Amino acid sequence: MKNVIPMKAKTKAALASAMSIHSTFRYLLAALLLTSVGIQQMSAGEIATGERSSYWIKNDGTLWAWGRNQNYQLGTGENKTHTEMVQPSGMTDCAEVITCVNGVFIIKKDRTLWGFGYNGNKDGQLGFGEDVIKRGAQINSSTKQLYIKQLATANCHTLAVTTDGELYTWGKNNYGQLGEDPDIDHISRPRLRVSGEKISRVAVGNEHSLAVTTKGVLYAWGRNNNGQLCDGTADDFYTPKLIDTDVSDVVADGDWSAIVMNDGSLWVNRPRQQTKKRMLTGGIKQVVISSGHLYAIDNKNVLWSSPINGTPAKVLDGVKKISACGELAFAIKTDGTLWSVHDIPTMVLDNVSKVSTSGEHTIALKKDGTLWTWGKNDSGQLGDGHYYDQPSPIQIAADATPEPAEESDITGDVNNDGKVNVGDIMAVINIMAGQTSGLNKSKGDVNNDGQVNVGDVMAIINIMAR
Repeated sequence: MKNVIPMKAKTKAALASAMSIHSTFRYLLAALLLTSVGIQQMSAGEIATGERSSYWIKNDGTLWAWGRNQNYQLGTGENKTHTEMVQPSGMTDCAEVITCVNGVFIIKKDRTLWGFGYNGNKDGQLGFGEDVIKRGAQINSSTKQLYIKQLATANCHTLAVTTDGELYTWGKNNYGQLGEDPDIDHISRPRLRVSGEKISRVAVGNEHSLAVTTKGVLYAWGRNNNGQLCDGTADDFYTPKLIDTDVSDVVADGDWSAIVMNDGSLWVNRPRQQTKKRMLTGGIKQVVISSGHLYAIDNKNVLWSSPINGTPAKVLDGVKKISACGELAFAIKTDGTLWSVHDIPTMVLDNVSKVSTSGEHTIALKKDGTLWTWGKNDSGQLGDGHYYDQPSPIQIAADATPEPAEESDITGDVNNDGKVNVGDIMAVINIMAGQTSGLNKSKGDVNNDGQVNVGDVMAIINIMAR
């Protein structure tokens, strides 16, 4: 590490003089001499909605839950409905919460995986083994402890990517969605599925699965009756099948799949035609599919929407995040205002940092730490102590711990200045050199390979070139 300081100075001078190809490659050669740094993703102030239940990770890392609890999905150790928030036992240092039909997964700050609730009728969706109900436990494979980077779950099966890029699957396998022959009805504990290639992203539909490697290779498997594997056929596949290259992200819902390519274009499967359809030409940074409806945000913060087999139309400017489920969809604009966007865009709240909707009820977290809920409340899922539906937002709680400064959600904006430029390349170099003051190490992993290294420099240059 003795060369770090002078090399950094040379790099800075080269980049300041010109962003030519020559100077860029001088920069990359310098970066290659640095040591890669493993990352640990952290998050705070997370919210999630389940089926008639709600979850909130406060800024201090504690998890709180309320609503329906007949399958122990609130983690309280009993199955009593709670109309006000309660804290599940042992749920501290939490980072992410992901809900499924009657259960919940928790990823802690050390990236260990936990869960509680309904485990399927011995299908093992939560990965606990053959137990139908679980009151809360850590989830691991039969051979090793798992540290999770990303998790996706659907009706009855789950996929998880570990911090070292391995892919594990578990749950129902009636259409080969776990990557096994359907003769194996289910897998009740996480089983290693891909180990030869590093996986960066996964997505699941009702009975199909998708995975993207760190090199941009897309694999798909499972049910294909709607062409959701995007392979040009309607044939089911029981093992991962190579579908495409140059892929940056995938999303799925029901029998639908959407692919974002490295050039920013967005493609979806076309039912009965066994081909993919390009929906938008470029610059897409977030996609959500809900009940056959598509929502996409481009790099100019424009929200586009349409039925998934239709033609996207511009809905709203200045949008940075979207949450949708069922017939509901909400967009957070860059000014912090929250808008309902399924029909005619309508402003709902201001000063909002996060939103989650179940399709029947919605929770929103404001930047001042206050929590707001509205919608259906037949199981106390609004957390206001009652069972009355609320047509408009009501405040139910406030977080006493200050929320960290909000970060840019633009891919490649490592230094958090709202754009992708040479400064972000310098930020990656600083992270690699151990100079992380004021920087989030997880944002430096631009290419999602679990490390901060020269590959992230190349990823930023590719984004700048779009």
